[in-house]
Amino acid sequence: MKKKLRKEKGLAIGEIILLIVSIIAISYILGNSFSVVSAAEGGGCPSDYTITPAGDTYVYKCASNDKYSSCRISTGSITSGQDACNAPQTHPVYTQCCTSKGGESKKSTSTQPRITVPIPSSTGEQPSTPETELEEEQPTPSPGDPKTDPITNGTKLTILGLVKDAAITLGIYYGGKYLLEQTGMSPEWADSLAASFAVGYGIQKIVFPILKKLGWVTKVGLWGWVFTGIAMLLIFLFTFKKTKYVVITFSCYPWDAPTGGRDCEDCNRQDILSCGEYQCRSLGRSCAFLSNEELCYWNNTGDVDPPIIQPWEDILTLEYIYKPDDAISPPDRGVIIERESESGCVLPFTRLRFGVTLDEPAKCKIDSDREKDFEDMSHFFGGSSTDKYNHSHTLSLPSPDALAEHNITLQNDGQFSLYARCEDTQGNSNPANFVFKYCVDEGPDTFPPVIEDTSILNGMPIGFNQTSIDLKIYVNEPAECRWSHLDKGYDDMETDMSCSTDVLEMNAQSLYECSTTLTGLKDGVDNDFYFRCEDQPHLEGTDRERDRNKNPSSYKFTLVGTRPLVINSVEPNEKTIRDSTDLVRVTLEVETSAGYKEGEANCYFSDTEAENSFVKFFETGTNEHTQDLWLSEGGYIYYIRCVDLGGNSDSATTNFTVETDTFDPIVVRVFRDGQKLKIITNEESSCVYDNTDCLYDFDQGLGMTTSDDKTHSTTWDSTKNFYIKCQDEFGNKPFPNECSITVRPFEI
Repeated sequence: MKKKLRKEKGLAIGEIILLIVSIIAISYILGNSFSVVSAAEGGGCPSDYTITPAGDTYVYKCASNDKYSSCRISTGSITSGQDACNAPQTHPVYTQCCTSKGGESKKSTSTQPRITVPIPSSTGEQPSTPETELEEEQPTPSPGDPKTDPITNGTKLTILGLVKDAAITLGIYYGGKYLLEQTGMSPEWADSLAASFAVGYGIQKIVFPILKKLGWVTKVGLWGWVFTGIAMLLIFLFTFKKTKYVVITFSCYPWDAPTGGRDCEDCNRQDILSCGEYQCRSLGRSCAFLSNEELCYWNNTGDVDPPIIQPWEDILTLEYIYKPDDAISPPDRGVIIERESESGCVLPFTRLRFGVTLDEPAKCKIDSDREKDFEDMSHFFGGSSTDKYNHSHTLSLPSPDALAEHNITLQNDGQFSLYARCEDTQGNSNPANFVFKYCVDEGPDTFPPVIEDTSILNGMPIGFNQTSIDLKIYVNEPAECRWSHLDKGYDDMETDMSCSTDVLEMNAQSLYECSTTLTGLKDGVDNDFYFRCEDQPHLEGTDRERDRNKNPSSYKFTLVGTRPLVINSVEPNEKTIRDSTDLVRVTLEVETSAGYKEGEANCYFSDTEAENSFVKFFETGTNEHTQDLWLSEGGYIYYIRCVDLGGNSDSATTNFTVETDTFDPIVVRVFRDGQKLKIITNEESSCVYDNTDCLYDFDQGLGMTTSDDKTHSTTWDSTKNFYIKCQDEFGNKPFPNECSITVRPFEI
């Protein structure tokens, strides 16, 4: 919760009030500072005056302006009706009542003896003896004297009055604000009300009196109070603003990727070493990662358009090209696949690879039926059902002659069409097809069969003591195949294989399968086998049998014989691992040998030995294997299992204890041995000392000699104190301002 404080505003208002008061005060002071006393006789008071009896004196009063003070007639030489201000300046009535400034007479601020005369009798007789009352004898004022000059004294009194009223004004503001807040009033109300009252007081006690002194106003009256009220209201409205409370909530969340996914494909740039799922998703919340393709893309949920399909040029089999097909009826579109030859048709039983590239990741399907939608199409493009940008498909087409043997007649003059559609991650699929057209060469088959693949990788190891193994080979066309331990011609090979000879028995990759069992395997050596095939089995026993094609050279296949895999060592075993942390790092280390490639294997560990509980080592695949574990204090048993590529395996068990040491060494004995000061600690450690205090780093201490890891010594010196710190093998030591022990040697 954050509250907007108003303290600065209150101070500003107070400063503004002081500034206004100061300006007016200075104006007033400067106005009084240039008073001029006239030296001329008379001419001070206006002629319209009255003289009225006032007790035992006559009172002279200028009638034209109330600001002139009354002058008391104090001598018999000035009779009724005489202008008292025309008296000589030395006359007491002049100095008592009138001074000249700018042609106007004012009451003197100086104090003079009060002189009274009896009122003349009705007969006009004057008293024979004047009676004079002296209230207090005062010195005659001297112009320029700061003690007696009326102008100087008046200025001082004015300044003191202004300072006093200004202080009261500020006191009203700050004191009123404090008292109002103590009653439970909100700070904003208290602040504005106190400011209003302070301004009202300042106007009445400071501003108006100064304006009257300057002659700008004659009296305050009702309008003065109205003006004061308006000023107070304006100050209140200007300063009052209800305190605003803003709730700010702080929550700690894991970092999240930016919204959207326009930068997702930056992860796929070639200048980036690799694009993983973490890197991909960090580029945008809508980024998705295709693990099988190591591809990052924008999974745009607002996408309502199907993928745009284009032919994939780079994947097309050599000697083939794409040509635009203008004969396809819209909305379908597509290309013609042609071989760079006279006929332009695809060779039969040869692997043709073509593909599509998309503007977004999607799944693609292919079918020979144009009318099927995406869901009903028979085959995924290339046999892959994952979302990706590029899809390729490989097929091997039977020859027209082989199809004729099964009474299959080619339609459309041997022209073939395959229809492709794709569906993106939002379920948008193409309403129209992308069509691939091609033809199959009708010429005679003059190419021998090609062994495209095997069920076991060529060059793979086999397990120790294994004498036979099942194997399948895949041929590009229906064929009969044989194998031998020696490289011989097809007719001389001893072992026949079981093969798919029907042109319609191709698998999903348009390949034909042959199977056999390889025998005579030996340990520790390379077991070589040789394969050859003959195509067009349907011509066997016919007058065209000579047209069959045999492999002119053998396909060599090798299986590597191995020795038993051996786990040489496992560490730690029957040991105690100590450290100064609550969780202690323990590294499992396994070494293997023999087997395949001198012990190359993958190792796994488990603490239960259950079949599905084994976890692969973090560092494995060679003959040295390591895995870090973070374990608390206690005893442990781990089960180890290692398996090489040939299937050879070995197992082992290890046990160890984990101990935690979080305490620094303790000095259990201190003594003198000859001229040596010796200490003994409760555990293996190293010790240092300082002769000043404990406020030193361990690395800056003076080293003590260690004899058996627990006994430490230094030269005996009874004139020094020894501030000793000890550290164990795990780094446990006293705090920087503490010692293991303080020793003060002395001589007896």
